[in-house]
Amino acid sequence: MVWDEKGLCEDYIIDVLVSVGWKYSEPEDLPRESYEEPLLTEELRDAIRRVNRGVPLSERDVEGVITSLKSASSGPEGSKRVLSYIKDGISIKPEDMRTLYRVWLIDYDNLGNNKYTVSRQVVFQHGEMKKIRTDVVLFVNGIPLVVIECKDPTSPTTTWMNAYRQIKRYEREVPELFKYVQIGIASGDKTVYFPTVSWAGEVPVTHWRAEGIDDPLEAMGEMLKPDIFLDILKNYVFFREQGGQSIKVVPRYMQYRAATRI
Repeated sequence: MVWDEKGLCEDYIIDVLVSVGWKYSEPEDLPRESYEEPLLTEELRDAIRRVNRGVPLSERDVEGVITSLKSASSGPEGSKRVLSYIKDGISIKPEDMRTLYRVWLIDYDNLGNNKYTVSRQVVFQHGEMKKIRTDVVLFVNGIPLVVIECKDPTSPTTTWMNAYRQIKRYEREVPELFKYVQIGIASGDKTVYFPTVSWAGEVPVTHWRAEGIDDPLEAMGEMLKPDIFLDILKNYVFFREQGGQSIKVVPRYMQYRAATRI
């Protein structure tokens, strides 16, 4: 293995993710509408029908659900709404129906009903601003939820902080992507994860640990196992008000383990 950004981090974490249930897709094979659209809309459309088989959804209903997600702003209120939709679904009244239904974007009960996609070097763009090229992106049912940035762990001039700063810059440059992304992961001389909040400055970073695993990227792979990741997403990611600002919270390893052992 080549011990550089691509060899250690990108190739390695993708191998780890594939081993725990994610499917790798080359960036050119992702069903994308454009660089400006962060969602894999075709995958999301299919997932809405697959996850909500018992709901009488017309084509217009499905497009209405997707529009609700896309039309949310990238600021605090819109990002809170998107997280609510991801965690708790979207309530709609299907055409010619009097009953209100909850339409789920992710199946938290039958995890095999979701599509877990990992890709690398995915390009995103916001308007006329410069394109960004993310190292690794994780999609669930076409929704980008995790961004990973890598730096050469052997470099004397770059560290995990450079990767962290890069994600913070991406948040400012392509906020439309980061209204969906919930967790950022920065890897270099060490590997940390943190909540993505495009309107905030510094955010706390933390490490994930796994019993019997010393390698930080393998430990992060444990956190990103579909069952653990979706449990974290559904039950432990939330917004709170702090100092007059909406701040996203993700659990620390010890908090999550303590809660799941109760």
